Amino acid sequence: MSVGNGAAFDAHLDVGVAEKPYNRKLSLLVYLNESWRPSLGGEIMLLGEGETEAEAAKANPERLKLPVTVSPISGRLVAFWSDLILHKVQASEVLNGMDDYRVSYVIWLLGEEESEAPSASKGEKAESAPSWAL
Repeated sequence: MSVGNGAAFDAHLDVGVAEKPYNRKLSLLVYLNESWRPSLGGEIMLLGEGETEAEAAKANPERLKLPVTVSPISGRLVAFWSDLILHKVQASEVLNGMDDYRVSYVIWLLGEEESEAPSASKGEKAESAPSWAL
């Protein structure tokens, strides 16, 4: 849930740091906010394949039809490859209280194997499904 005040996410992949295990493969984002209008911001921008905005801009933009900006409209589902698609979230504002909060739910689907990540710490384990889900 974003409470505004310009909250945003810089360009990133959904892997590569301790809280984002390397075996995340598919990101699913569902918007749950009650209402949305352009003045509230909070749009996700899918930039393309790469680890930087410059790489993403050069990586087959015609084939991927990226970059694209997606508005956080309630019920909308956004899916993208966690380890390939660079993305960022525009600044979010709350102008009229709770009804303006940007609310989303993210689900990550994991791959069976860990991918090699250059910044991986030795001994760091990838996220795995809980035993009740196996």
